[in-house]
Amino acid sequence: MALDVDDVLAKTDIASLIGEVVELQPRNARSAELVGLCPFHEDSHPSFEVNAAKGIYSCWSCSAGLNNKRGGNALVFVQKYYGLFFVEALTFLAKRAGINVPDRLFHKTSAKVLQALQQSTNAAALVDRAKRNPSTVSQKASGQAADAPSLRANKSVLYDVLKTAQDFYRAALMAHPKALDYLCQTRGIPLKVLQKYDIGYAPEAFTNINVAYSQDWLGKHPRALINAGLSKVSSKGRQYDFFRDRIMFPIKDAQSKTCGFGARRLSDANVFDPNGHAIKIPKYLNSPATAVFDKSDLLFGLVEARSAIARAGHALLVEGYMDVLGLASHGIENAVAVMGVALSGQNIERLLSVTRHLVICMDPDAAGIAAARRVLDSLAAHLSSNTNPTGKSLHVRFVHLPPLDGISGKKADPDEFIRMHGKHAFEQLISSSSTVEQFLRKVWESDLAQQPGNKIHLAREATHLVTAVKDVALKQSLSKISESCFGPQTLLTPKQAVQTTAHHSATSNSATGQSSAKAPSIHEPSERLRHSCMTLPYEAQIVRPSLVSLQQSVDHLAESDAILWMARFDQAVSAGLAMQKQGGSASVSTLTEVELASHLRVVKAAPSVFSHYLNQISREQLAQQLSVGQIDGHEYLAQIERKRIYPADS
Repeated sequence: MALDVDDVLAKTDIASLIGEVVELQPRNARSAELVGLCPFHEDSHPSFEVNAAKGIYSCWSCSAGLNNKRGGNALVFVQKYYGLFFVEALTFLAKRAGINVPDRLFHKTSAKVLQALQQSTNAAALVDRAKRNPSTVSQKASGQAADAPSLRANKSVLYDVLKTAQDFYRAALMAHPKALDYLCQTRGIPLKVLQKYDIGYAPEAFTNINVAYSQDWLGKHPRALINAGLSKVSSKGRQYDFFRDRIMFPIKDAQSKTCGFGARRLSDANVFDPNGHAIKIPKYLNSPATAVFDKSDLLFGLVEARSAIARAGHALLVEGYMDVLGLASHGIENAVAVMGVALSGQNIERLLSVTRHLVICMDPDAAGIAAARRVLDSLAAHLSSNTNPTGKSLHVRFVHLPPLDGISGKKADPDEFIRMHGKHAFEQLISSSSTVEQFLRKVWESDLAQQPGNKIHLAREATHLVTAVKDVALKQSLSKISESCFGPQTLLTPKQAVQTTAHHSATSNSATGQSSAKAPSIHEPSERLRHSCMTLPYEAQIVRPSLVSLQQSVDHLAESDAILWMARFDQAVSAGLAMQKQGGSASVSTLTEVELASHLRVVKAAPSVFSHYLNQISREQLAQQLSVGQIDGHEYLAQIERKRIYPADS
């Protein structure tokens, strides 16, 4: 059973949803609209409004919705605020509203949805505390919760605060044997490596970091520790340390300044509440977003690895902080760790500033392989088949880590592997690392073996990656590999589709001596849209992204139907373009029974955005004619009433 979008929205109180993260107030005593400070830009005067009756929100000052729109409904807000895709946002709202979510759907989205739900719960608690204790929130100054760092804080002050904190944590590490023993004895990290990376320790107590600063200084900068992401505020308005009993990894920017921290729990033991229930405490924490820290734009260890990268001739990209330290402990000092789920444009620029060669070595589990694929997606436009790339190109290879002992089958991360097998064995893995083509062939073959019934979806994912590659030789090589894995018919490019469809039509007509097939009736909804695609291919190409979004958002359990339908849509558009270029009229090729069934399911489920778009184009053309005097106002209104892209249903 699929989730019904309308049902989910009907059971979602948008005012309550947004009120969890934005403090909303009635515009006035007689207005049903609520207003607050916009969460999507630096807002000092309420410019964000919510209309609960209509189920929408908007901002007067910024693009608070998707696609540069000023607002949207509850689904749009969740996608924008929590960074979720449509399916994840729909699942989020359904879980929040108590609607049963199909196991298959929740399994695909559970990690990000649960994280967003946790954020939502925490945010709601903060807003509730702020309402009960207004003194803990400087509402007029920033409109933020008391423990939310201000993104407008003085950066110079923050850098000073963070440098002092780094020194404090370094000294604390040397003063706490249990932390030092864990790193040096349990994990085998030499003291000189810890010192090189400025590794530290945040003690267990709730108010340790304050002692690093004078009371006079704290009095002059009361929110400095909060704005630096080092402290939070309790429900009673008291500051407490954000990092406690954790190994501290300073994160440095391009200027080698500490701008935030990554932190690992010292103990992996379970923690229980007074009722005996286990408390989930994350193994790793990062500093929250601040005026100087955005984890998606940073790499751990790049500052320390610059000279080693130059010597080695390549950078080694790994998944975790401990991998960087573990490798450095054995003389592999050119490793850096990605902080986000993918590489941002700024990260790619930073890598390009030090090397044109990248070796990716993620953990060999499913999560590590997924991370490697996300990195590859981020790098697609920069990938090069040339072993001596120039400009903004990167030559990328992949290290495959074998099982730890060859008996248990347990897979090792880079740190575990080098501790067990040593530097020479790891360098051999780098020497025998896979090319992009070899890596993707293995991944695509594995995908197909594990999901044989999802071939079309996997093929389109592969096509998207191949399309993003700019290097001609690499693109051709990857195209051949994808066709060998998924077959050529599922991976037709627009040009290939034109050639295939035109050739099929010419062959058919030549053999039968008949003219092109007669266009079908345009009164059936399933034929109406297809006919428009064939006769108006240029407009169809423009609106295609909206169609893709619609088809894949209506019924997620029938996603393969939508993908098959879109593949046929692409071929129809290409055939129409080919016919127009030849000066003929577009013909509609016959759908197979499977294609027709998928086509009917998708078109029946989705609103006809295409027809609305074409009508909008028509109106804009008429408005243009009116503005230049080609038609008068009476003719304009008359054509608005009678002009249609296709006849109405009988």
